[in-house]
Amino acid sequence: MEKINKTCISNICHEFSTSLTHALSNLKGLQKNELSIQQRNYLTMIHQNSEQLHSLVNTVLKSTADINLMPCDLPKLLRHIEIVTKLKTQLKGLHFETELPHNLPSEVLTDSSHLRKIVLALLLNAVKFTTTGEIRLKIELAEQEEESVELIFAITDNSGLSAEKLTGMLTPTTTQQYGGDLALPAAHELLQQLGSQLQVEETSAGCCFYFHLKLTVLRWQDNNVADPSAQLIAPPLDILDSYWRNLLLGRLPELQKQLKQLMQTNQYQPFAEHALVMLRKRPGIHLRQFLQQFFPLELYHGI
Repeated sequence: MEKINKTCISNICHEFSTSLTHALSNLKGLQKNELSIQQRNYLTMIHQNSEQLHSLVNTVLKSTADINLMPCDLPKLLRHIEIVTKLKTQLKGLHFETELPHNLPSEVLTDSSHLRKIVLALLLNAVKFTTTGEIRLKIELAEQEEESVELIFAITDNSGLSAEKLTGMLTPTTTQQYGGDLALPAAHELLQQLGSQLQVEETSAGCCFYFHLKLTVLRWQDNNVADPSAQLIAPPLDILDSYWRNLLLGRLPELQKQLKQLMQTNQYQPFAEHALVMLRKRPGIHLRQFLQQFFPLELYHGI
């Protein structure tokens, strides 16, 4: 029961933290407008109270951040992270690339929730400070044994941030001074709980955050067995979003029409064929599972 309560509190706090981060960002935007003295005073009070609440929520998050080592489908986790990041980079007109080793383990023992938060925090920080160019997530195999592996996660961008600013953003007390938010220091602390250390260095065009992570391997990828859906090229996220909308609203004839139109595009024809097969079976189950691989339902409301 105690574990369930902690999980519940943690989930609620994450929702609050995300909403407050967006609210603080909007408040900063409002402060740039022409305001009366009274309006500016009110806005300053709201901003200060929001920051205090944000700090409190993150303090609670730290107290519930126990390590929960469980089997983790690593390729699936990385695919989810890629979808979220692509969604954000497309909105800013940035290019995003993922580079993975061919012999990546398919299942490892780790806290998948912590790992996801860490990598996403680093990627979304890169999106925040990059105005043009590309962002890259590269994972390299540093050491490999039969039952363990050491991976290097590296996130590079074209932000042009200085070493002083980058280092300052890793500390909770100074991160906002350097334009960051509490997600980056929180990721830094979570990574320490996983037994690693976040490092940062300047590059010619921006910066690179990276860390080493040792993992127990539960299962290696069988390169001889291909996942059919992994070979499919999905249409852009805004189109997938409209598929989810029609599926959730029960507008199956409209969804079928959309997929048949997609069949006319050679690049997406295999995807459309596969989706139509799922639609003819039990769309409430099969098509949901199929779309989940390319655009998780929890991201649907974010567009």
